[in-house]
Amino acid sequence: ESSAEVLSSDLLRRQTVTPESADRAADAIEEFYRSQGYLGVAVRRAAFAPLAAGGGPTRQVEVSYEVRAGARATLRSVEVSGGVPGVPGTALFADLVGKSLNPNSVAERARRIVERHQQQGFIHADAHVATTLDAAGTEAAVRIEVVPGPLVLVRSVLVRGHSRTRRDTIERPIDVHPGDPVSPAGLAEIRRSLYDLGVFSRVSVEPVGDEDRVKDIIVTVAEKKNLSFEVGGGIATDNGAAVFARAGHRN
Repeated sequence: ESSAEVLSSDLLRRQTVTPESADRAADAIEEFYRSQGYLGVAVRRAAFAPLAAGGGPTRQVEVSYEVRAGARATLRSVEVSGGVPGVPGTALFADLVGKSLNPNSVAERARRIVERHQQQGFIHADAHVATTLDAAGTEAAVRIEVVPGPLVLVRSVLVRGHSRTRRDTIERPIDVHPGDPVSPAGLAEIRRSLYDLGVFSRVSVEPVGDEDRVKDIIVTVAEKKNLSFEVGGGIATDNGAAVFARAGHRN
């Protein structure tokens, strides 16, 4: 891929070209070079010149850029420190070592480490990436410090906003309990399971509280209008007790 191909239709070819949009294209060229290991690249718009007017109402311009790429850096090592046991660290970067340094790829792998911590209940986890170049600017060493923060546990689960739907109907599908780790996946599962009931138009699930290590999970629901909800039970000869739930709109 060349720098010319970076000037995509979204940047220049499908809109009116102005000096400002041409400068945005220069930023895109610069980002492309950085992704190829040219960390010290500098790109500037060298010319913005209207071409000779044609017979139609549209005028064309010629835009040229000056690119000073500088040295190309190869990723020689990655060291990951901190973090909790069981979460991949340095091994996650093995396929990047020996190739041109792509800061975006390194940052994306660091985000994966943070997300894995968050799914285990370390919802305040963060990672700090530091890149060191040798004197020639051709060899890069990356150090990533993972800061897990405290393990955050559920203190309570509180449900708000319902008036017609029974509380136990709402609580039954919520598979998060006091003492469990707070995780984005767990909160998303609460939302999904409550929407699956078919009786709510809106569901929000938020961890709240001033303490770092425990949070109350506040579940706020909005019931659909003109909705009836029915719960019943009975005896089946083959399966023992049977329970059913049915939601529907009132006429």
